[in-house]
Amino acid sequence: MNKLQISRRWLIVSLFVLLAIFSITTTQSVLAQNQVATGVVATGQLNVRSGPGIEYSVVTSTFLGQSLSVYGRSGYNTWVYVHTPDGQMGWVNSTYMTMNLPLQNLPVVGGVTSPSGQAPTPALGMVNTGAVNVRSGPSYGHAIITIAYQGYTFDLLGRTGDNAWVKIEMVDGTQGWVNAGALDTTVPVNTLAVTNAPVTVPAGTAVGVVNTGQLNVRSGPGIEHSIAASVFQNHTVQLLGRNTLSTWLKVRLFDGQEGWVNAKYITTNYPVSNLPVMWDDAVVPGAPTAIVGAGNLNVRSGPGPSYSALTTVSYGTTFTLVGRNHDGTWVKVRMGNGIEGWVNAAYLTTSVPVSSLPIVDGSTGTGVATAVVVTGALNVRSGPGVSHGQVAVAYQGAAMTLIGRNADGSWVKVRFTNGTEGWVNASHVQMNVPVSNLPAVVDGATAAPAQPMAYNAVVTTGALHVRSGPSLDYPSVTVVNLGTEMNLIGRNAETGWVRVVLPGGQQGWVNPNYLYTTIDVNALPVTG
Repeated sequence: MNKLQISRRWLIVSLFVLLAIFSITTTQSVLAQNQVATGVVATGQLNVRSGPGIEYSVVTSTFLGQSLSVYGRSGYNTWVYVHTPDGQMGWVNSTYMTMNLPLQNLPVVGGVTSPSGQAPTPALGMVNTGAVNVRSGPSYGHAIITIAYQGYTFDLLGRTGDNAWVKIEMVDGTQGWVNAGALDTTVPVNTLAVTNAPVTVPAGTAVGVVNTGQLNVRSGPGIEHSIAASVFQNHTVQLLGRNTLSTWLKVRLFDGQEGWVNAKYITTNYPVSNLPVMWDDAVVPGAPTAIVGAGNLNVRSGPGPSYSALTTVSYGTTFTLVGRNHDGTWVKVRMGNGIEGWVNAAYLTTSVPVSSLPIVDGSTGTGVATAVVVTGALNVRSGPGVSHGQVAVAYQGAAMTLIGRNADGSWVKVRFTNGTEGWVNASHVQMNVPVSNLPAVVDGATAAPAQPMAYNAVVTTGALHVRSGPSLDYPSVTVVNLGTEMNLIGRNAETGWVRVVLPGGQQGWVNPNYLYTTIDVNALPVTG
């Protein structure tokens, strides 16, 4: 065999080998393209959602060690589209998956396809910090519409000229502005269209903006109700309703939570009087009540049909009961607008026996001051304060005669029908006279009536430290309890703490977040 033949043979063999290698490689490539990727759940429980973000609903859940088929990814690699063992399709956070191939090898799914057949990079932004405020315009001076938390993904709509703020749209269609530094984006911010237009609230939506530093959201319309949450200056809340006096508003927060806020700390885009009444101020929590059982019932200026009619109420109206006449045939009631009047007791269904109500028509001629218990059970103590021993227990509806009060009117001395005397907390009884009309008594003796003091703040937490300086670094000089009244006389410009004068004249510093105030704290002089 000559050298030429040998060379040809090796050339043919080499060509066959190359063809075989190419065929094997091509086959493996096709198989690899057709093969579905897999991922193993690497956390205890992983939610499968209807879309690529925590704002989407949960379809099902998978658990540690389960293997899922993976068909694609979101444009930013943060979410993958999977098929669960029970046949459900959905999206999971790729952070909690161990994949059998790099995420960038997966196709982007769920996006639009360009004419060239390639999926364009969607303009998305993901929150890269704990939480970011979504505002109505591109600056910190605009109102806060809502809050988005770490991992939330927005659609990017535009930017400011300096690239500092981006306009976004949320999954529910809400549009707003966020600081660009709080987002990781799929496209450079400077490639977005420039727009500086603030977003507007949809027509017909009743909203309000918080106009104070921090505002407590409560479970009911009054500072006696528990604090459910807090909102801060420039936060936007949805207005749901009001109490009958329009002094409190029921609102919905950005996270769906509902509660009540003081109306004077909300600037609204809608007349408060047009909101629906969702709390009847005629009903005082814990106080005896009555429901009208007649078609129409006159509320009169006195206990009898000879007195003029103030108004007429319809079937089902609820009142707070104030008292009764001497024979219990007429009762004095308080309506939702604060007006008091008399109605015929025969047409009412009452929560307590009418006989247990105090006589408030003066018909006995005795001029006796009386009260009735308006809480479930009330301790009667040997002195005016919880530090004194318990003498007896009085239950809701129990009537008593008022003997006197302590200096600030927070406790009253009473006498029961069995002759027992003692002290009760004035906030848990309903009296037929103002507490200030009672004589101040000290150790059984009548003291000179105390002059009432005009306070501008009241404690709204269980116990509050009063400190020697305007921060937690200073020692506590005393502790005041829920409901303690005080006067604000100054503030600290750095910490925001306020200087107070307590009822006994003692001064100190407190955190104003735990006070209900009747004045603007920022208007106080800087005194420390």
